[in-house]
Amino acid sequence: MEWRHELKFLVSEETLERIKYRLMPIMELDAYHGDDGYLIRSVYFDDYEDSCVADNLAGVDKRSKYRIRTYEANSDFIRLEKKSKSNGLNKKDMWELTKDQCDAYLDGQAHLMIPQMQARHMIPKCIVEYHRLAFTYPTGNVRITFDTNLRGSKNISDFYKDRIDAVPALPVGQHILEIKYDEVLPRFIQESVDTGNLMQQSFSKYYYVRKTVG
Repeated sequence: MEWRHELKFLVSEETLERIKYRLMPIMELDAYHGDDGYLIRSVYFDDYEDSCVADNLAGVDKRSKYRIRTYEANSDFIRLEKKSKSNGLNKKDMWELTKDQCDAYLDGQAHLMIPQMQARHMIPKCIVEYHRLAFTYPTGNVRITFDTNLRGSKNISDFYKDRIDAVPALPVGQHILEIKYDEVLPRFIQESVDTGNLMQQSFSKYYYVRKTVG
């Protein structure tokens, strides 16, 4: 995947609803997951010094983090992802994993990990979970996501469970709006999202969960 723009906002439930009804006539819902959205669950990795947490806190421009992700707690589809940030742009590299491979990562078996993770001595740190509703638009490869009920857990062994005992990472009623696009965000989409009170900010779900669960 190429480098993309990624704008993030912390918003209220009321603001999300307002934007949702503005977008519904002009964008398509993610075709793979229906009208109600879907559950995303990820295990994030870090080194023994928690460098990913430190880099995020310091606002380091060039940084990367690794996670294993499933949708709807479906262990038949597991993906390893590397999320990179540089010069204000983002890129995601992905590899599909078998359940056995995933188990090796979750057990911290460094010798079975990809070389980049081996070199950094990365180990699983926490589970991050939330519900996502996604809108898409082909021109500009635009993707707008509503990520609600961000929560997390340190119990890595719960990764495959249908439900996990997770702790909320944001105040009640506060959620995440993300706007992702390649080169240009169409003006009519930009105007539909603009409620007059959005404030762009740097936001890491991993950082907020680690801040909450330790």
